[in-house]
Amino acid sequence: MLKRNKLICAVFAAAILGLLMFGVLTNAGYIHAIDNAGIALIVHHGAWNPVVIAVTNLGNPPVITAFAVMLALYFLIKRRYRVTVFIATNMIVVNLANFIVKNIVQRQRPFIQDPSITPLVHAGGFSFPSGHSAGAVLLYGTIFLLAGYLAGRPKTRRLLRGFCLLMILLIGASRIYVQVHFPTDVLAGYALGTCGLMLSWAITSLWMTKDGLPERLKDLIDRP
Repeated sequence: MLKRNKLICAVFAAAILGLLMFGVLTNAGYIHAIDNAGIALIVHHGAWNPVVIAVTNLGNPPVITAFAVMLALYFLIKRRYRVTVFIATNMIVVNLANFIVKNIVQRQRPFIQDPSITPLVHAGGFSFPSGHSAGAVLLYGTIFLLAGYLAGRPKTRRLLRGFCLLMILLIGASRIYVQVHFPTDVLAGYALGTCGLMLSWAITSLWMTKDGLPERLKDLIDRP
C-alpha cells in the first residue's frame, strides 16, 4: 500500500471526524438525522442482551489495553522492537487524542440527555467520540495490518482480517445497543482510530521493515 494512499485514508478519516465534531458543537440537523437513522437500525431483544453486553465489554479500555500489551509483548519476545513501539505509540497517542476531543466537545451521553433511557451498562464521562470504537479500530486494525506476520497461510490471514473487521463493527454497534452512545459518537470513534492508525502506519511502515518483518508484509509497506 502506497504511503500516499495511507495518508489519503488518514486525511479522509480526519475530515469525517471534523465534520461530526463541528455538527455536534453546532447542533446541526445532519447529526440528528444520522443518529435517528442509526438508532432505528438497532433492534433490541431481551435474549440478545447478555451477548451484546459481553461484546461491548470486550471494548472496555482495560480489556483493549490488556490485549494491546499482549500483542506488544509478543513482538517484543520476537525481538521486533520497532513493531512494539508502533503498537504502544498508537495506543498512547490516540487515547490521548480521544480524551482531548471528549473534553472539547463535552457531549452528554444519551441517558443523560434523556432520563427515560436506561442504559444496559455503566458508562461515565462524555459521549463524543466513542472510546470503545476508537480502541477497537486501534487494536483490531493493528492486528489486521500485521496479519501477514501473525499468520503464515493466506486463508488464515483472510480469516484473521475478517474477524478483526467483524469485531470493530460489533463493538461499535454494541455501544449504540446498550444506549451509552449515539451513532455519531461511534462513527467519530471509528474516524479517530482510523486517522491515527493510518497516519502512524504511513510514517513508520518503512522504519518497521528494518526490524526484519517478513516478505508477507510487502503488500502493506510503502513503495517508491
